[in-house]
Amino acid sequence: DLRDVTQIMTKNMEDLLWRGDSLDRMSSLSDRLREDSKTFHKKAWRANLELQIRKYGVPVAIVLGFFLILYLRYKLF
Repeated sequence: DLRDVTQIMTKNMEDLLWRGDSLDRMSSLSDRLREDSKTFHKKAWRANLELQIRKYGVPVAIVLGFFLILYLRYKLF
């Protein structure tokens, strides 16, 4: 009877150690995932900004140039 209890306790301790190792591994994986997601977010934001500039940059520059010319024309003359 005492051997059975010893075997059960030994098995429980091994299971606890395995879970602890598994939890440490999951923690390191989640930290890595968090860092990778931050990097992805920054790169996606940058790519989106570059796309918007490419798409709307020239028309906005033309409109701003037109308003600048009008402003200077009526302000100075």
